[in-house]
Parts: sequence; structure tokens; C-alpha cells
Amino acid sequence: MKKIITCIISTLLIFMVGCSNTKETYEEKEVRLITPDGLPSIAISKAMEDNKNIKHITINYDVQKTSDLLVSELMKGEAELAIIPSNLALQAYKKGLDYKIVGTIGWGSLYLVSENNISDLSELKGKEIYNTGKGLTPDIIFKDILKNNNISEEEINFSYVGAASELAPLLVAGKPEYAIVPEPVLSTVISKNPNLNIILNLNEEWAKYNNVKEGYPQSTLVIKEEFLNEIKDSGVYEQLINTFKEAEEFAKNNPQEIASICEKLGITFNKDVINESMKNSNLGFTDINDCMDEYNVYFNTIDTEAKGEKDEYKPLFVEKQ
Repeated sequence: MKKIITCIISTLLIFMVGCSNTKETYEEKEVRLITPDGLPSIAISKAMEDNKNIKHITINYDVQKTSDLLVSELMKGEAELAIIPSNLALQAYKKGLDYKIVGTIGWGSLYLVSENNISDLSELKGKEIYNTGKGLTPDIIFKDILKNNNISEEEINFSYVGAASELAPLLVAGKPEYAIVPEPVLSTVISKNPNLNIILNLNEEWAKYNNVKEGYPQSTLVIKEEFLNEIKDSGVYEQLINTFKEAEEFAKNNPQEIASICEKLGITFNKDVINESMKNSNLGFTDINDCMDEYNVYFNTIDTEAKGEKDEYKPLFVEKQ
């Protein structure tokens, strides 16, 4: 009997040792990340240049030059990762594209500019204001700010261009009397047209009347749920987040080197004002678990079907890993 028990124990020990020496193996995989041209691409440009594999994952970065192209590519639902205007994260979810929010790449970096000086936003009534991406974050945020200042959309004449880069030559020439401009275009146009004044910081205004700490999430990193499920137990997800965090910190602390990287990658920017643009960029990766209040407020504002229920948008968020 003792021999039988000894034999069983020995067998179990051999099995356990064998299991402990087993290494996890994963199939090599290429994934695609789409990102808009401009500040979001600048934010992760160091990661794009390094192009390092994250364990068994290779990321192919794809910079979209206009808002229309970005929306078109997102709605195909083929990219495993995307940096998008935050309202598109909600739209994608409602269309069943199974993207989940990882966090924000940056908080609001939109500014109302003009050669005029105004003391109150009511002075904008009847004026023409240029903006980018009708129905996207710059448009949504500004219209909500107007609403909270008792100014209706009908009292403003809105003109839209496809991308912030299209606004730059117009502002330099002094054509739009008023415009909503993001960094890094803001610093570019002010350097060429010093008569321009920053009238309003949209992020500060939004944070103030919505009683949130960070403001509104301008750019959101989303991940395809199927891809998330593939990597969540392998440590890739955590390394992915750290890659973007480190890239953003590098961008903020090394603007001149980032300027050279962006030039090489074909990202639209003005290297002569890269230092100034970083000051107003409001870059900083924030995990969704640390900014749910900001997203809930933002989504409740833009969602016409919002029910105001607690945790209404929780299914959009990546749960803490």
C-alpha cells in the first residue's frame, strides 16, 4: 500500500514540476491603429517611430489626414486600436462595433480665437465662427458652451472645414473673424498672425460649469473587444498602455526631438512652434478607471438617448485589469 501511495505522489510531483516549467506561447499578430493627423499623432509619435513589438504584437500605425477619412475607417470596424474624437467612441458602441474605451490621450486643447477682443460671449451673436468636423468634439463642445451661456445655435453662423490644417492659412490671412482652433495649429497661426487673441479656453469653461476636474476628453483610445480578450491575460494590455503613457511623457518633455520625429513621419505640425504648442496641448494619458466622471458627463451631454441612469455607459469602458 505504501509503495502505491509513494508512486502516486511521485507521479504528481513530476506532473507539477512539468507544469511549472511550461512557458506560455502566443501566435505572432499584427494589428492596426488608426489616429487623426495632428495632436493625437504627435502625442504617440515616439511610439510610432520606435515601432517596437509588444511581446508578440506588432502595431501598424495609420495616420488619417481628415476627419472624414478617420470616421470612414473607424466605421469599418477593422482596426484593433483607434484614437478618435471622444464622441465617436459612443457612436461606434451604438453601432455595435464592439470598441471599448481604454482612456483619453488628451484633454481639451480647443480655443476660440479672433483678432477682436470681447468681454462676453453674447457678443458672438450674429457672427460667423469657423470650426472643424461638424458633429465632432470641437463642434459639440463649443455649441454646449454657447447653450450654457444662453446663446442658441441659430444665433451663430457656423462654417466648417474638414481639418484644422485647413483653418491655418485662413486665419493667417485674417479671413475668419472667429474660429475654434486646436493645438498645434493654434501656436502656428498665432506665430504668423500676432493680431490673433485667445478669447476662450474651451476646456476650462467646460470643466467649470460641469464641475469636473479634468474637463472634456478630446481624444479617446479605444480597443476592439475581441483583441482585448486575446491579450488581457498575456500582459500585453498593460504594456500597451505604458507604451502610450511613455510616448506622451516623452513628447511633453522633448518637444524639439518630437518635432524631428513628426517631420519624418509626415505628421502635420510647425516645428518652429512645437515648444509653444506643447504648453497648450493638455496632453496626458488617463486610464478610463481614473476619469469615468468626465466621460459620463461628456456622454450625457452629447447622447440624445441618454437615460441618466447610474453606470449607463459602463459597458463602453475597459474594466480594470
